[in-house]
Amino acid sequence: MAMDMHDQHLCEFAMQLSENVPYLVTIGVKLLLAVVGLFWLPVVLCSETLSSTFHPNARLLLRMNVLFVFISCCGTILCESIDLTRFVIIKNIRMTSESEYDCLIPSIPPLLAVLGKMLKIYGHVASTLLIAAWVAERLYASVFIRTYEKNNLTIGVVSSVMAVSLYSTPVILIIS
Repeated sequence: MAMDMHDQHLCEFAMQLSENVPYLVTIGVKLLLAVVGLFWLPVVLCSETLSSTFHPNARLLLRMNVLFVFISCCGTILCESIDLTRFVIIKNIRMTSESEYDCLIPSIPPLLAVLGKMLKIYGHVASTLLIAAWVAERLYASVFIRTYEKNNLTIGVVSSVMAVSLYSTPVILIIS
């Protein structure tokens, strides 16, 4: 099957990336760190005791932040494992194969590429917004120091919902 000019350009670009050793090492390191993070985040979260001294609102915001870092790790693993597989394994299999291919590096289905990137971006941005919400919650706790300790989780829940919806709403509108 013949490739059009756009597909040919994408194939050439993918071939250049697959031969760029620093780029491949960077992908490998990102993948390794994401896998380690995915494994250790729950372990650390379950075994740490420092946050038990925090107010329940601060603990909630911290756990929400960790959840979105976890989501970001999942997106990183998805994206980087697909790219590393395409650029190294599939390319080498196709190079040694007797079959003929238009391009040694297959393209990624758009839905899969968008899903992986959205997980990464959503995790990064939401965790950043949750840190900002945590700072605002701590500032509120400092200003209203006498009455804050009597508050329940309302401030933490509202802060979490606001931080996540601040980013989720435009994303949902763009997708639909």
